[in-house]
Amino acid sequence: MKKLTFKTTALLALIIVVISAVLFSFFNHAVQVSTIHPIQPTASVSETPTEKDPRHEVIETYISLMQQEQYSKMNERWPNTVAGNTEAGPNAGAISSDDLKEAQKEDLDFTHHFKYHHDQVIAFFGEKAWEQVKYEWTKIPAPEGSTTWIEKSSGKEITFEQAVKLNEQYWNNVLKENNWTEKDVYKPVGEETPEEAAQRKKNYAKYMEGEPTENKNVEDYERYSVQFSFNGSRDAASGEHHFKISIINKEAMWVLYDMLSWNPPLVEPTSDI
Repeated sequence: MKKLTFKTTALLALIIVVISAVLFSFFNHAVQVSTIHPIQPTASVSETPTEKDPRHEVIETYISLMQQEQYSKMNERWPNTVAGNTEAGPNAGAISSDDLKEAQKEDLDFTHHFKYHHDQVIAFFGEKAWEQVKYEWTKIPAPEGSTTWIEKSSGKEITFEQAVKLNEQYWNNVLKENNWTEKDVYKPVGEETPEEAAQRKKNYAKYMEGEPTENKNVEDYERYSVQFSFNGSRDAASGEHHFKISIINKEAMWVLYDMLSWNPPLVEPTSDI
């Protein structure tokens, strides 16, 4: 009886050791350490992504790096970003955002801009502002794009010369069908009376929608404006508001385009009356 009890006890001890080893191995491999510690800001968006949305990822990375004050790392990740239109920035009177967009260069050091934006948000909303962030995004026109001509009947892209020829044929038929001359739809080189101008505009408007071509703007990539709220508020107590960045999808990767900017306090108009 003692032998049976000893064997049973030994077997149970062995089973416990094996189970403990398996559980230790499982939990040891389950823990992953990241160089960037992501936070979970709440996003207000119109759609619900079925998988991890890369737009969320770039915004969350931006917030996380701001939270950790990793300004150099931000500069490395987004070397071609622009400074936005922040009022009274760290280099007041220096090169403007519009100038930067016109002469955008690599290797620009925006580390001091990122630090300034971080510190200003803290000053406006309190020490924990970057830990209590929510955001929502809105699609806006991309900063770069082109125009193209489309033949309406086929939906095909055509050249400018082809569009001119098709439109010319169309208007020639309009003139012929109505027994008009060119001055009945086109502004003449010489003078015209107010009555003639009004009738010409009316004639043109009647047939304008029938033109066989249309000119469309084609964006080179997508761009979203991302508006933030800190500690539950979009507006600082001192009146600064509309804190935003913009992100773009260029070369199949979402990146920061405009750094943080905000609007100054609204000033009520004064009157001497």
